[in-house]
Amino acid sequence: MIRSFTPGTFHIQECDSQEARRRKLANFMAHAHHLEKRVARSFAYHIDACERSGKGDIARYVARAKTDEERHVCYTRATVFDLLTRQEAQEVMGVHRRAEARANLVFSQRQVRVFLAQFGCTTPKHRQWIYRICATIMETADSMRDGGE
Repeated sequence: MIRSFTPGTFHIQECDSQEARRRKLANFMAHAHHLEKRVARSFAYHIDACERSGKGDIARYVARAKTDEERHVCYTRATVFDLLTRQEAQEVMGVHRRAEARANLVFSQRQVRVFLAQFGCTTPKHRQWIYRICATIMETADSMRDGGE
């Protein structure tokens, strides 16, 4: 989903200049950086859930994977700054940060709507209204963002 909100392409073609290749690689690494951050956050949530449910042994295994993921977070970001000037790198990171934020908002809104479609009949009416209001707020935030960019 994040890729659908990211402008341009990462696909390197034979005819691309060295500059174009460098920029595409930097953009790919910025994209990967935000994906790695998302996975690391997911691991953190999973570790917390395991610990709360008394599954410390599983939490330790997930913690190892999280440590590895955090290493990926560091080197993908560093690579962007190695490939580009500081200003260019900050601009590229900003593009990908905004794409990730927008994708997160749209994905969450869609998931609330899917939940309501699948489980609305078993969800108390007052909670259905809360979910609908939340989805509407997310949709409104996204449409306002469209108008502001």
